[in-house]
Amino acid sequence: MKSKKHTTRKGTTNFGTLLGAYLSDTYFGGYKTLGLNFYRILSALTATMKKLHPPHCVSHDESACIGPTAWQMAFLLLGFALVVVGAGGIRPCNLAFGADQFNPNTKSGKRGINSFFNWYFFTLTFAVMVSLTVIVSCDLM
Repeated sequence: MKSKKHTTRKGTTNFGTLLGAYLSDTYFGGYKTLGLNFYRILSALTATMKKLHPPHCVSHDESACIGPTAWQMAFLLLGFALVVVGAGGIRPCNLAFGADQFNPNTKSGKRGINSFFNWYFFTLTFAVMVSLTVIVSCDLM
C-alpha cells in the first residue's frame, strides 16, 4: 500500500509538468511560476506543526487510534496539490532558464548549451539512480 501511494504521487507530479509548462508559457511566465513554488512549504508544515497531524497512537490496535480531523486532512491534501503544481511548474522552467544563459549564435554559446544539457541530464539520471537503488535498498533493510 505504501508503494502504491508513492507511485501515485510521483506519477501525478510527473504528469503535472505538462500542466505547469502550459500555465507557465501561457499565463504566468517563468519567474512567477518559480515564485509559486514557494507554497510547497505547506506540505512540510504538516510534519512539523503538532496541530496539523493527529495525536501519536500508543495502541497496537489501529482501530483504537484517533485519525486526523477534516481540516487536518484538507490542509495535507492542499499541501500535496501545491507540491504537484509547484513541481510541475519548476521542471520545465529550469531547462529554459539554463539554456537562456548562453548565446546560441556564437560558437562558445553553442558549446555552453550542449554542455549544460549534458550535465543537466547526467545529474538528473544519476540522482534517479541513487534514489532508486541506494535509498530504496536502505529502506528495505
